[in-house]
Amino acid sequence: MKDQKHSPRHTKEIDADRLIAASKIELQIDNSTFEDAIKKNNTANNKVEALDEIQEDLMHIIEKLSEFGNKLNTITSRIDKVEEITGKNYRNHQIEIDLLRRDLLGERKTFVYQSVIKSIIASVDSLYNRKSHLSPEKDDLLFHQTAGILDNLQNLLKSLGCESFIVIEGEYFSTENMECLGFGEGEENKVISVERLGYKTEYHVMRPCGVIIGRS
Repeated sequence: MKDQKHSPRHTKEIDADRLIAASKIELQIDNSTFEDAIKKNNTANNKVEALDEIQEDLMHIIEKLSEFGNKLNTITSRIDKVEEITGKNYRNHQIEIDLLRRDLLGERKTFVYQSVIKSIIASVDSLYNRKSHLSPEKDDLLFHQTAGILDNLQNLLKSLGCESFIVIEGEYFSTENMECLGFGEGEENKVISVERLGYKTEYHVMRPCGVIIGRS
């Protein structure tokens, strides 16, 4: 009877030890599994946080690139305007330079023209004075030679758009085409002699005719 009572009690103690051992093993397994899960979770959280930071950095970079793109567009538009204004100014300056060159060329031509005219007029004046002191009868040859040269120079002046003129003795003095060089006995305020040729163009009198005016 004693053997029968001790057998079951011994069996129960063995089972309890096994259960305790098994529970410890299972607890160790669960703890290790839980720790692994925590580590994995921490790793996953770290990855998520890292991805969030990367995403935030990318968004910040995108914003900066967008701002840079806007500034670049503004700068590009300003550069385009500057190029447009510069191009217009350059064209305007070129036009002004061309106009100035033409004006200078025109002034140079005018200066040369006036210089030539003045030189011819000086020669005509000299020959005219010489001719006025020559006698057609006594100085026939010299008189006609001087007259021929004088005619040629006056024709040259006409070809240049200028010609000599004289006023008629007895005309009333006029400042439009006469210049008083002196006074003499004669009818008041009338031309009594012509001392110098006048010169005119199609549009104006270049030099009035020099005359002596009568004074009573």
